[in-house]
Amino acid sequence: MSADPRLLVVDDEPDLRTLYEMTLLREGFSLDSAGTVEDALELLGTRRYDAVITDMRLPDGSGLDILRWLEQQGRSERALVITAYGSAENAVEALKAGAYDYLTKPVDLRQFRMVVASALGRTPKMEGPVPKPFSSAPAAASGPGWSAPSNASSNPAFNPPSNAASSAMSVAAAPDAFAPTAPGAFDVLGSVEAPRPAPAEARKPARAVPPLTGSTTALERLVGDSAPMRQVRELIEKVARSMAPVLLNGESGTGKELVARAIHDVSARRPQPFIAVNCGAIPEQLLEAEFFGYRKGAFTGASEDREGFFQAAQGGTLFLDEIGDLPLAMQSKLLRALQERSVRPVGAVAEMPVNVRLLSATHKDLAAEVAGGRFRQDLYYRLNVIQIRVPPLRERMEDLAPISARILQRIAPTPAWRRCPR
Repeated sequence: MSADPRLLVVDDEPDLRTLYEMTLLREGFSLDSAGTVEDALELLGTRRYDAVITDMRLPDGSGLDILRWLEQQGRSERALVITAYGSAENAVEALKAGAYDYLTKPVDLRQFRMVVASALGRTPKMEGPVPKPFSSAPAAASGPGWSAPSNASSNPAFNPPSNAASSAMSVAAAPDAFAPTAPGAFDVLGSVEAPRPAPAEARKPARAVPPLTGSTTALERLVGDSAPMRQVRELIEKVARSMAPVLLNGESGTGKELVARAIHDVSARRPQPFIAVNCGAIPEQLLEAEFFGYRKGAFTGASEDREGFFQAAQGGTLFLDEIGDLPLAMQSKLLRALQERSVRPVGAVAEMPVNVRLLSATHKDLAAEVAGGRFRQDLYYRLNVIQIRVPPLRERMEDLAPISARILQRIAPTPAWRRCPR
C-alpha cells in the first residue's frame, strides 16, 4: 500500500459525493471521484487505487459491476459498498462479490472514517478528547471466561439469516452452493452430504501429514483432505477477505475455535489480537463488565479501570464461543455494540469506538432458539451474515488416519510417553 493512499469515490449524488470527499480529505487521503460505473471503470483503467468506495445504485449499473470488474481483473483494491438501509440482499451480494465491508445509509461519518481506516490498515484521526486508556487486561483474563493466545495483546453489523442445513450466506466457489432458503440467507455446508466411503481399490492414499512446528498456523492444523474439509478451507480463505460476521455451526468438539483462529490467521488482522471468549463460562452478573470493561468505582471492588473483551480485541478478532448461551439481557447489549461499533464501559458516560471483526460459534440450532424466544432475532441476523458448518468426524471418516498421525506427532515428544510398538 502506498505511503499516500489514493481512493476512488463513486456516487451519482453530488452532495453525498462531496460529503465523502471532504471527510476523506480531512483524513489526509488523495481522491478521485466518479458518478457512474462507466466513469469509475475508466479511472480504474488508467491507475490503481488503495480502495474504492462505491454506492450500490448508480445510473448505468450498480456497485456490483465495479466489484465484479475488480475481481475479474485480479485487482488488489479493497472495495467498500454503501447500501440503502435494510437492503440485506444487496449487502449479501456485495460481500459475495468480494467487498471488504459495507455501510448503510444514512452513513454515520464516524463509522465511515473507521471502516475506511480499517480497510487501509490505518488508525482514524480522533475528534475531540481521546478516551482514557485502560490500565490492565480484563478482570477475568486468567479465568475460564476467555483465552488470549501468545500473539494477542470488526466490525460487524448487518441484517440477514441459520441452521446448519437451512440458512446462512455462502461464499463457496461452486455456483450451485448458493441455494437460498431464507431472505438474504444461504447454506454453506449444510447441503453437503457426507461422502460415502469409496471402494478399497478406488481410495486414494492419504496425503502425508506435515510435521508440527512452533510456527504452524491454525489453517495448517485443520487436518484432513475430505471433501467437507476442503470446502471449509476454501470458505476460510474467502471469508477472511471481508469484515462480515461469521457464524460457525457444529457439534461440540468439531473444531469451531480452530476454524475461527484460521480465519483470523489468513486475514489482514493476523498481527492483531485474537480474543476467544466462552460465553457459557462467565457468570451472568459479570457479562457486561467482562465484555465492555468498567471504570474505577463503577461498583464495589472496582478499584481501577479495566478493559473488556472488545477493547482487548481492538484491531483484531473477537471470537464468541457458545453464543447461544448468552442471556437475553446481554444479547440486547451485544446487539447495540454491533450496530454502533462502539461500547460503553460500566460506569462510563461516553461510548468508545471499537474496530473488531466478530466471529461466533454455537452447537445449538439458533433458528430454533429464535422460534422459542430464547435468542433475539435481530441479533441472530447480524451474527449470521456468513455461516460455516464444521462437519463431525463421522461425516469424514477418511480423515481419521491423518488426524491420528497428527495426534501421534503431537504426543511423541512428550518424555512421559514410551515408544509404542508398531
